[in-house]
Amino acid sequence: MSRKGKEAKGRRKESYGTVLIFSCIASLILRVPLIYMTGEKGVAFGSFAIELYVAAGCFFTYGFSSATASLVRYRVRREQYGNAARVLKNALIAGTFAGILCSALLTLSGPEFAKNVLHQPVAGMCISIMAPAIVFEIMTGVWKGYFEGNGSHIPSSHSIVIKSVVMITASLISTGILYRYGQKVSALLQDSIYAAAYGAIGISIGILISSVVGFLHILFVFLIYRKSSGRKEQLKNQDRGQHIFRMLMGTALPFMIYALLGRGILLLDGILFIRQKEGTADTVLLWGNYYGKCLPVLGIMILFCILFHEGYIRRIIYFMDREEFRMARERMAEFMQHIILISFPVAVFTAVFSENLLNLFFKGNNASLAQAVATGSILIPLFAISYACAELLVRMRKMRYVLSLEGIAAITHGILMIVLLQSMGDSLFGILIAQIVPLAVFTVLSFILVLRGIQYRIDYMRRLAFPAATAAAAGLVCLAFNKLLGSFAGSTVSMIICIPVGIVIYIILLLILKAISEDEIQKLPLAGMILFIGKLTRLL
Repeated sequence: MSRKGKEAKGRRKESYGTVLIFSCIASLILRVPLIYMTGEKGVAFGSFAIELYVAAGCFFTYGFSSATASLVRYRVRREQYGNAARVLKNALIAGTFAGILCSALLTLSGPEFAKNVLHQPVAGMCISIMAPAIVFEIMTGVWKGYFEGNGSHIPSSHSIVIKSVVMITASLISTGILYRYGQKVSALLQDSIYAAAYGAIGISIGILISSVVGFLHILFVFLIYRKSSGRKEQLKNQDRGQHIFRMLMGTALPFMIYALLGRGILLLDGILFIRQKEGTADTVLLWGNYYGKCLPVLGIMILFCILFHEGYIRRIIYFMDREEFRMARERMAEFMQHIILISFPVAVFTAVFSENLLNLFFKGNNASLAQAVATGSILIPLFAISYACAELLVRMRKMRYVLSLEGIAAITHGILMIVLLQSMGDSLFGILIAQIVPLAVFTVLSFILVLRGIQYRIDYMRRLAFPAATAAAAGLVCLAFNKLLGSFAGSTVSMIICIPVGIVIYIILLLILKAISEDEIQKLPLAGMILFIGKLTRLL
């Protein structure tokens, strides 16, 4: 493949990653209107259906999709198109069987799980209605893996966009209709909980409809692709079905565990939080506030910080595979600088403007929840660094290290959750501390492994200490201005004025400390603005 072809392929991968992140951001933003439509309790009930869908979907879909892509890619490169088709066939059979089994289990056991584990029987309806979506999600993931193995991310990108649009639309419409019906049921039974419960069912219906539409779309694309491809294979080196199946499961299993440990933590948090507090009304309300208000703010900030990770990761691995370690170290230095220079100020500004952000999206008194968001802002740089390191280790074929670290972090998280929930009472800070501590350990250890793998030595003072100090100083200035302006201008106006001021102060302090050079600025986002400020202040 020519250099231009490789660059075009790399840009398609980056755009696919960008589409995926924007889809996650859209799903987080969806919780804002849902809070207004169903209330905190409705979002709390729906959260378990969402997280079961995410956990099961990531476990099977990511595993089968990654394995299918890997096995198909190997065979397509050798023009073994018949064997690639057999990989798809086996993956579809295995995925469909796993999806039906998982869906049936959740459909039948969902009500009992909600009643006996969550102490919220009404949440069982959401789980049972959502369950069939897992079958369609897994089959869609298998076809995505097949297309990616053939070198095309376009069908996957289109499918993600279509699913996001359909999910938002269907969830809002069905939630509105069912919540109004639930209000009538609540009035009849003299219990307001049914309005929230029926509203939460609308969320599950949105998930189910979007999964079906995504499946039909990818199936339609596959039928057109198969009809138009016209590729033929020489009748030799044909793989047997059993051999393909063993390779498929052996390849998929590590990716399944990787996805489950990474995405199943929030489900574990919800179960432990509700169960430890015996599912009281106040506990459900608190969890709804955390899931529907706190997590969207933090999640959007985290996703913003990892938006451009894919391009850096791809280039680092490209040079590592070619054993051009000097170039890999240079790209790693740029990557870490990019992460730190963005995630540190984002975390500080999120903490400073936590109440402003909550007031912008949600009504009511958000002072106590703002403290939780401020505490959780520590997760932003930790997640940005740990995600980058985990992806690098996976692509450096060191999955066993990632799985070991994730396993340790998950066990530590579970133990801390139980201990802190018992000792701290009805507080969200126990959940946040239980997330921060294991993630910090995972971040440090994975960061060390990556540095050793690339043989890169970081200048901790210039790369870490100076950006952290300048972000903190800019945050303190913004905190003072925000309190002053907020008293008479309002929280939203104050935030709009203070954030640009804070960014300018942050950039000026970085330039004063020589934490970043002019050449390094050229490779950063918003390089033009940084250079303009530097020239204006004569610091460059």
